[in-house]
Amino acid sequence: MRRDPAKPAKLWLRRHWPWLSLLVLACVGVITFDAWIGTCGFYGCPSPTEIRAFHPSEGGNVYDRNQKLVGHLENIRRLNVSIGIVPKHVRDAFIATEDRRFYEHNGLDWHGMLRAVARNFSAGGIRQGFSTITMQVAHNSFLADRYHGRSLRRKLVELRISRLLEHELTKDQILEHYLNVIYLGNGVNGIEAASLDLFGRNVNQLSLSEGALLAALPKAPSAYTPRRFPERATQRRNLVLSLMADQGYVTAAQAQAATRAPLRIAENEWRPSITSEASALDAVRALVDSLLPDVLKEGDVKVYTTLDFTLQRAADKTMLRHIGQVSAAR
Repeated sequence: MRRDPAKPAKLWLRRHWPWLSLLVLACVGVITFDAWIGTCGFYGCPSPTEIRAFHPSEGGNVYDRNQKLVGHLENIRRLNVSIGIVPKHVRDAFIATEDRRFYEHNGLDWHGMLRAVARNFSAGGIRQGFSTITMQVAHNSFLADRYHGRSLRRKLVELRISRLLEHELTKDQILEHYLNVIYLGNGVNGIEAASLDLFGRNVNQLSLSEGALLAALPKAPSAYTPRRFPERATQRRNLVLSLMADQGYVTAAQAQAATRAPLRIAENEWRPSITSEASALDAVRALVDSLLPDVLKEGDVKVYTTLDFTLQRAADKTMLRHIGQVSAAR
């Protein structure tokens, strides 16, 4: 009787089939996960060119035939500023509060992550995040329309894009993006718009106390808005000042003096509106939206028209005056 030479191999395969199946599944899982991460959740990662060209939108500007600013495509309450005009104490306030090791890590703060994991584990749920400034830029600039709320999936994609940002941009460029894109409550985005809205002054004119108040807002803009909750905002501002002192950005005496500064908030809110906005802008917005529906998602745009702002404003005033006369006659 001849012995089947393939029988031992068949017996070995049959005996080890469950483990081989698990190994194959594990390999497939690793390959799939690697592809998912490599493509930023299968959506596609921003290219180096897109990262370097990113510019937080101010709503898109519309110009007349003489290149005079007529209005905006969208009313976005933001004014971008370069990092060079932001006072050092304002930058330090945000770093001390939001990401104390910003200039040391490569997009992920391992110390902060381990601390957050330990706290969340002890609390039995998500109580603290570990987003760095770079991760916040990644989310607000490239993921805002994909993921909402906290999730492991969002964090993993944020980490992937954060590493891309750290590779393509300098730390100051990342910080500049952050300070321009961050939401600071009351419908305002970015520190320049928030400074005008809360204090009626540009960000380069802010005191230490006022800069600390701005840095107090990102954690919970609605909860710490000084117009509605002045006492809560003051307490949070003072916490920021103490963090700055603890980390050596200011002396204890400077921090203490700033905590005694009264909270002075501008009476009127700031809005990026053009006086006597031309009625023809509605037609411009409709045309741009029909031809380029996603144009504002690509960043700031400039639309040049054949309008004459001076003549258009005169026509609008004449039309409104005649409408008023007709209404009064009725």
